[in-house]
Amino acid sequence: MVQITPRQAYMHGIQPLTPGPRCPQCSRSAGVGRAGDCNNDNTVSVADFNLLKGTFGKSAGDPGYDARADFNRDLSVNISDFNNQKNNFGQSGALLTCP
Repeated sequence: MVQITPRQAYMHGIQPLTPGPRCPQCSRSAGVGRAGDCNNDNTVSVADFNLLKGTFGKSAGDPGYDARADFNRDLSVNISDFNNQKNNFGQSGALLTCP
């Protein structure tokens, strides 16, 4: 059983895994990743911070707005998004599991 708290700690958007010959039944354990992972590499790192920094203070429609850094989906990259990233910095999302 997976318990996800607080709600802002996770986001939708992890791509489904494609089963292959080495792992025909691969899956993500929870199907979600940590908020703060802009580049979808399953870890909140400096690369993600740099993406957020470049779009901080911008809203949908502004030049340079990048929705990947809008973790709470309010169409604006602001302190709420930064705090989500800060709280998860250095952490990884759901783990790869192969039965």
